[in-house]
Amino acid sequence: MLSSEKIKEFTDMVCRQIRWKKAHSSVSREMEDHIIDQRDAYIQDGAEEADATDKAIAQMGDPVAVGMQLDGVYRPKPQWGMLLLTGSLVALGVLIQVFLSKDNSLSIAPSSTVRHGVFAAVGLLFLVITYFADFTFIGRHPKAVYFSVLALSAVIFASSELRNGQAYYATTCSLLFPAAYSGIVYSMRGKGYRGILLCGLAFLPPAVFTVLVPSMTGLLLFAVGGLVLLSIAMAKGWFGVNKRHGFLPVALFAVGGLIWFLFYLSREPYRWERFQTAFHPELD
Repeated sequence: MLSSEKIKEFTDMVCRQIRWKKAHSSVSREMEDHIIDQRDAYIQDGAEEADATDKAIAQMGDPVAVGMQLDGVYRPKPQWGMLLLTGSLVALGVLIQVFLSKDNSLSIAPSSTVRHGVFAAVGLLFLVITYFADFTFIGRHPKAVYFSVLALSAVIFASSELRNGQAYYATTCSLLFPAAYSGIVYSMRGKGYRGILLCGLAFLPPAVFTVLVPSMTGLLLFAVGGLVLLSIAMAKGWFGVNKRHGFLPVALFAVGGLIWFLFYLSREPYRWERFQTAFHPELD
């Protein structure tokens, strides 16, 4: 591979991690200049061009990690208009609830309206927090986040009341699993097929948890989210393997999970009926 191609491959990998596409050209140009300057310095010291290029690129560090760090630097301005629009729509929903509660023909209990308003306010608060939060914390401490989420879920599961045979409060835990799992996927970059295997193993505890709750909706959300995360990581070349070969174990894992899911549903008449109704509402 020519030196220029190696440099471009490195800078392209860095830019793939930066979400703000307008920054790609300046970041790429700046990094290429730095690598070329360092390469020329190695050549002046007597190194061959190919070896000098490899050393200069290696000195830059892991392209994925560098790109993630730069992504935190080159962040677009907050979309205040979109945030205000979201808040306005949520407030409108609460007002509609209040209006309906005053209509005798469509009466809604006042306590239900208050509860809806509280949930909407809490939801908006968490939206703002997550929007401005530094999500790279998950990438810096993936194992701590992953096992903390599992431990918290276990505590909630053990203390949750049962409603219709389901650990009611534990059903929401599945919403945390994709974020925790994303850190594990990120930590496996550059580890080849071993990293893909470990990602598959890390997928199992959250999936088993959703089955124990049980929450088929949570299982589907996590399963689809996890497979999307793995596919994106594979497409970005995080594992350092041939992309076509790397997708094979992911596809086999997905097919195996789907077969097990359908088998599990077939043994639960009530859940199988709900699953069929989702695709054929006329059956209900």
